[in-house]
Amino acid sequence: INPPAGAVISTNGIITWTPTEAQGPGVYTITTVVTDNGSPPLSATNSFNVTVNEVNSPPVLNMPPNTNINELATLTVTVWATDTDVPTNTLSFSLISPPAGMAINTNSGLITWTPTEAQGPSTNIITVVVTDRNTNAVNAQQLSATNSFTVIVNEVNSPPVLTLPANQTVHAGTYISLNATASDPDIPPNAFGFALLSGPTGLTVGTEGLITWQTTDAHAGTTNIVTVRVTDNGVPPLSSTNSFVITVLDRPVIRSVVCSGDLIVITWSAIPGTVYRLQYKTNLTEVGWQTVGDVIAYGPTAFKADTLDRGTTKFYRVFVP
Repeated sequence: INPPAGAVISTNGIITWTPTEAQGPGVYTITTVVTDNGSPPLSATNSFNVTVNEVNSPPVLNMPPNTNINELATLTVTVWATDTDVPTNTLSFSLISPPAGMAINTNSGLITWTPTEAQGPSTNIITVVVTDRNTNAVNAQQLSATNSFTVIVNEVNSPPVLTLPANQTVHAGTYISLNATASDPDIPPNAFGFALLSGPTGLTVGTEGLITWQTTDAHAGTTNIVTVRVTDNGVPPLSSTNSFVITVLDRPVIRSVVCSGDLIVITWSAIPGTVYRLQYKTNLTEVGWQTVGDVIAYGPTAFKADTLDRGTTKFYRVFVP
């Protein structure tokens, strides 16, 4: 009489029933009637209870397809799961031994990852676990499912980083020897070579970055933009370009020679930060010059004092050693 859905009884009194997921947990009263074939027919009724326990069923975990991604690019994929329990259990996602930097949202299953330069190229098996929770279950209150997919990280060439010398101010006649340097963010780093794109006549850039130029008096009063390119040997080759400025001034000129007591003070035009050497001769026909000393300029002029030798003629010169 009013049996739970799915319960049946044979004429021989055999009752069969397989409770559905929706019918547990619950307590059901089974009422049966037996009737004879007498005249008149008579019946008897009786009941018993059936307790249906809640049993936790494991979730089913679904994976996205295998995928490829470039290093330094962001991967965003979602794993999802279904649960046959009624009501549906709360599900929680986690990663097993993921690559460094990968994360998963424990509630939504959203996976995010930006592979570093060091992680490409590589093949990564991403293993995810989803776990349910059913506090009413008579079996395990937590059950899990595990599944995997593959992420292949492609190696991508990154351009080299070019560093040039600071802007230079020099006197005409100065021999310039400077170095351009570069670094490569790829792992392992690529090899690279340097080249001059534009600059004054006579300036050269070696393949290893050595910049040389012999200035002359013809260059005095000029401002020269030097543009250098560095190219790596990656696939495809990538380049970086940068520039710096070389300003060429006249040679240093002695502005004054002043006697002060037992000293002679020689002053000349200068470039701040430049080291100068003061020398003298007592006769211009002499082969060698005598050095008074070196001095560093802190402004547009520099000076050096020499001992006054009374009765002696001295001829001075100043230059950048």
